[in-house]
Amino acid sequence: MIIYLPGTTVSEGAYMHGYITLTNEYCGSLALPLVAVKTGTEENPAVSAKPAFRVYPNPTAGTFTIEQQNDRTIENLKVEIYSMLGKRIMSDDVIGEKKHQFILGDVPTGIYLVRIMAGEKVETIKLIKQ
Repeated sequence: MIIYLPGTTVSEGAYMHGYITLTNEYCGSLALPLVAVKTGTEENPAVSAKPAFRVYPNPTAGTFTIEQQNDRTIENLKVEIYSMLGKRIMSDDVIGEKKHQFILGDVPTGIYLVRIMAGEKVETIKLIKQ
């Protein structure tokens, strides 16, 4: 299953490519040649070239850390974890920390999506629980 972020659009005559990987190479870590086009003159990259957050270890046995990759710490983060069926299994606010540790607890092994919101910036990272 491939889930696109809310607000993802494809213009008429364009195409969208999605894939599944187990090598931790995902949108934010690849140089993407495609751009999303809003109007005939305004272009925005489909995905930021450098992720603002790192999730490790990935795969995890249940405990993992989210670390900000910026030089300055973003003070207020909202972190949500979703199953591949779209069910939110965890939500937490992180205030003033460069690194924060999470424990998945009793959730089954599988692939999860970690959604990190920092103001208007939203980043989604795939997390594998073994």
